[in-house]
Amino acid sequence: MNVVPGKNAVSTIPFDHARVDRLMEEAGIDVLLATSKHNTQYLLGGYKFIFFAAMDAIGHSRYLPVVV
Repeated sequence: MNVVPGKNAVSTIPFDHARVDRLMEEAGIDVLLATSKHNTQYLLGGYKFIFFAAMDAIGHSRYLPVVV
């Protein structure tokens, strides 16, 4: 797990959520689904976990994070 002792566990997201909401609304997008290692890590504010140990494709018997 990516934990730094003494660091606050709560962090801010690395993007302007109001801007993302506005752009998605303008484009008619209701859901953003991120499944790649890099995109989920970005959307989670750089958080890493054991799921990111390998860059595997989603498939049978694979457990990978998804950000909705």
